[in-house]
Amino acid sequence: EINCNFVVVLWAEGAKKPLYNIAAANTALVGRQIALLLKTLTELFSRHCFKFRSSLDWLQSWCSCRRIFVEDILR
Repeated sequence: EINCNFVVVLWAEGAKKPLYNIAAANTALVGRQIALLLKTLTELFSRHCFKFRSSLDWLQSWCSCRRIFVEDILR
């Protein structure tokens, strides 16, 4: 067992037509919001957030989130 937290974004309803185009357009926005959440958590709990640095693979599909997170937080 690992003591950890997860952030889950559910796209099931938004990915259906006619909402799919809106959901796809909002991907960058959601990515930025998650990056800001991770930034805030890292600032508040810096001693406990070390695994963010080694587990960015899941952010690959969220380019804006990964860019913001890597450029602003891991500098």
